[in-house]
Amino acid sequence: MHYARHLYPHYAKNVCEFLRREGDLEGAAHIYATLAAFGESHSRLLLDAVLEDGLKKENVLQLIQIMLESTGTPGRYPLDENCSHLAFSFW
Repeated sequence: MHYARHLYPHYAKNVCEFLRREGDLEGAAHIYATLAAFGESHSRLLLDAVLEDGLKKENVLQLIQIMLESTGTPGRYPLDENCSHLAFSFW
């Protein structure tokens, strides 16, 4: 079951895309907020993983991609969407 842990970034991305497509921006915002909090709290771990080659690096790059996508949520903050500001703490 060790391999399943490496699929979580892929699952998070798919869930966020699905929620945005279905118009559930509140649900997507909860996932983005969780990922942003993880990135903010474990920035050193993420940096160390990026410096390595392999699957850890790919997972971190997927996390960064997800956070970049959150900033491109259509609509105007805070009237139409509540996701785009969540990545600020991550950076």
